[in-house]
Amino acid sequence: MTTNIPSPSPSHQLARLIGPALLAISTAESLNAHIWASSNPPTVFLNGSIIFVGGLAIVRHHNLWTTGWPVLVTLSGWSGLALGLTRMLIPEKVLESVRKANPKDIRLGALIVAAFGGVLTLCGYCAR
Repeated sequence: MTTNIPSPSPSHQLARLIGPALLAISTAESLNAHIWASSNPPTVFLNGSIIFVGGLAIVRHHNLWTTGWPVLVTLSGWSGLALGLTRMLIPEKVLESVRKANPKDIRLGALIVAAFGGVLTLCGYCAR
């Protein structure tokens, strides 16, 4: 017996991966905002390397500049590239800015990322 259920598009598949990941990571960062103050440059560099590779993978396989929600997947990739590269090139400055930041601002940033992740999740599972 065959089903006629269409397989999800690459945009849907990536949104289903990236959206929940952004939700989980940003929630964890918000709850643990205090740990960044005790971090060190090599940790920031490693974190940036991981984010950079993830962003590069997205951009290499989904660099679609179209109208509609799939462009959000592309933007997440380019944002990952920029954020990762920043953390790799100037980890000390990133750490300094995080240490000077108000924890409420860090939580607000995490909330914005979580909202973006929520939108991607909804698009991945609900959009046609």
